[in-house]
Amino acid sequence: MNPKPTMNTFSEHPPVPEIDLKALYHILRQRWQVVLACFAATIVLALAYSLVATKKYAATATIKIPEQTQKVVDFDGVESGDLHTLESLRTVEQSFTSSELLEQVIKINHLDQNPIFLKHVHAAPGHDTPAMDSMVTYFSEKLLKATVRKGTRLIDVTVKFPDPDMAARLANSVVDEFKKRTMAEDTAEAQTANDFLLDESTQLRKKLQESEQSLQAYREETKAVSLEDQQNVVASQLKELGTSVTEARATLIQGATAYQQVTASSNNVETLAKLTVVATAPQVAALKTQLDQQQNAFANLIQRYKSKNPKYIAAYSQLTDMEARYSNAVLTVAQSVRLAYENARAAEQASESALHEQETEALKLDKLAIQYNALSREVESDQALYESVLTRLKQTSTVKDMHVNNVTSIQTAETQYTPVWPKPAWILLAAIFLGLGFGSIVALALHTFDGSVQSVDDLEHKTGQPVLAIIPQMRGVKAKQPLLVVENNSQPAAAEAFRTLRTQIATLTKNKPCKTIMFTSALPGEGKTMTAVNYALSLAQQGLNCIIIDGDLRRPMVRETLTGQRTPTAGVVDFLRREKKLSEIIQRTETKNLCYVSAGNVAANPAELLLAQKNFNSLIEEASQIFDRVIIDTAPIHIVSDALLMLEDVQMVCLVVHACKTPMRAVQRACHTLKQAGAPLQGAVLNRTPDQRGMAGYDAYYSYYGAAKDRYDQTGVYGSNPAKP
Repeated sequence: MNPKPTMNTFSEHPPVPEIDLKALYHILRQRWQVVLACFAATIVLALAYSLVATKKYAATATIKIPEQTQKVVDFDGVESGDLHTLESLRTVEQSFTSSELLEQVIKINHLDQNPIFLKHVHAAPGHDTPAMDSMVTYFSEKLLKATVRKGTRLIDVTVKFPDPDMAARLANSVVDEFKKRTMAEDTAEAQTANDFLLDESTQLRKKLQESEQSLQAYREETKAVSLEDQQNVVASQLKELGTSVTEARATLIQGATAYQQVTASSNNVETLAKLTVVATAPQVAALKTQLDQQQNAFANLIQRYKSKNPKYIAAYSQLTDMEARYSNAVLTVAQSVRLAYENARAAEQASESALHEQETEALKLDKLAIQYNALSREVESDQALYESVLTRLKQTSTVKDMHVNNVTSIQTAETQYTPVWPKPAWILLAAIFLGLGFGSIVALALHTFDGSVQSVDDLEHKTGQPVLAIIPQMRGVKAKQPLLVVENNSQPAAAEAFRTLRTQIATLTKNKPCKTIMFTSALPGEGKTMTAVNYALSLAQQGLNCIIIDGDLRRPMVRETLTGQRTPTAGVVDFLRREKKLSEIIQRTETKNLCYVSAGNVAANPAELLLAQKNFNSLIEEASQIFDRVIIDTAPIHIVSDALLMLEDVQMVCLVVHACKTPMRAVQRACHTLKQAGAPLQGAVLNRTPDQRGMAGYDAYYSYYGAAKDRYDQTGVYGSNPAKP
């Protein structure tokens, strides 16, 4: 049996990616200069705009729109004078932007000659003054605003203008012109409607008389006084017969399938018993159950008795009798299905015959009723329309001479000497949010398109290598000053990071101490020499006898880092050429337990020297026998292949990465190259992190160290500083 498949919930509902707010916070904190620059630029622009922007003053006039105006044309469904809905108020609101209304306002207030107004309106090419259409467009879009007060029938008409007195005059002028136009429209509409209704009433009266005469003539011709009652009786009978025919057809359709199956099976009991209509019959189902029980009992009996045994014979006789009863029941049910179908078909035919007869009678009445109903409807329509016109005509005759303005002024516009624009506080607040938002977007964009190593999690996730230590950026260090931070403790945070590196490497190799450790990098300038030297110093402080071998035969830096001297001395190159022994090239430092081997004299082709002589492994073996730890500083992986030629006796490789500078692809490629070469790559060191608190996942460490930094410096917890008295 195959196992039941299980539903994979995760495949059907893929997880929704979550926004890592903490990571976003670290990105913004790391690039705070960008955010601050964008923020400052936005604030400066906002303040400059507030100083140079043209001041605008606002004046507002308020009018009230009645709930229902007196309309003279008010046919049902044709035109409604109800202004209760919000849509109607919006229509009135938009009426204030009418071109004719605003053109009149401009002419009355001489805005077409106002230099303050005209300097904002652009003239068409080839013209000295703007066209009236341009003035109207500018006025409606930039100066005028009509707004319905929420929950009221009041409309505020606001005009903004650089001159406060002109702003108030324009607002009142717009309202006055709107009221004049509304009154003129109502008067003209009333007179037009009155004339229209007089002509319409005369025509409707004549048409109503003609319709009534035509209806009466048809009644006399067909003698159809009681036509409607007869139609009601015939329609009721027709409905009942239609229901009967529908039920008969439904019964016939239900039995047709069963009848066809029974007829096709003839009298074959076995075939009939498989039909649903037969098998589900109560008598057949009961006998089938009994038959199955006897067959099971007989099957058990024949295993114990032979055919001549009395019990066998009795059981066989009962089984034969039950099979015969079951066959008769099956045939009886099949016959009942045939009879039921025949009866249903007969009933359906009889119902259809009666329905056809009733339909013929109904058609006769409908033929007479067509013209009768048409004439009746025409009379009713003409009469209703005529009465409606008479009612409206009486109302129009009463109000046509009345000159009432339904628009009411609630408040006139007054001069306001406080400008509404610019608003320095609002602009400054908007600039703050805009500057922070824009700065954050720019910072995130720079982070997104920055292909360098950004964080510990980024390095570990994309390379698969653990980060053994985080070396912070060292502040206040001169360009050529030796960075022996573990020895002089000039950079406490960095010194502590190198001691952490020492502990991490010791933890990785606690089962079998690692004696030869190589430090390399993907590209030049990532701080591998500084890391190797300070790591060796931390081991020497622990009491281990250490030696640093400068394996960068092209740009050696170990001697200069330890002593500050750049003069070449005998070293690795001389050993490879068999010109010097190891004891002759080992040089001691001022630090106890720490020696070094410089790169030696300049070699024309170091890679060829390493391949040809193959003495570098001997150098490592001899040094391992003398010293507890052998630290090797090599050339970058992507620049030359020297580091790959020194891997044979190296027990551990540590990759140094410059944070926020080294491209991630270069680091990934370096890891891939080392693995292909069989290098024992154990982890990476993230060097020169720009912000001690900016590396995700290490906030707690830096917060702890920052709080205890002064105490470490004063008491010399790690023995690097003498305790103060």
